[in-house]
Amino acid sequence: MKRCVEFMKSNLPYIYMILCNILVGAGTVLFSKVAIANGMNPYVFGAYRQAFATLALAPFAFFLERFPL
Repeated sequence: MKRCVEFMKSNLPYIYMILCNILVGAGTVLFSKVAIANGMNPYVFGAYRQAFATLALAPFAFFLERFPL
């Protein structure tokens, strides 16, 4: 049991990232299911999703590429 706890402590950032990806994926699936069930065209939903992702990530890309850490 002690080895398992040590393994968990040493890999905590990776475990958090996996959990975040699972939660975001589940949220995306649920949100898209509700939107499409209420009459939104799947192609329009995909376009909106890509546009939102672009707007959300563009400032990070711009500033991190312009001023590297």
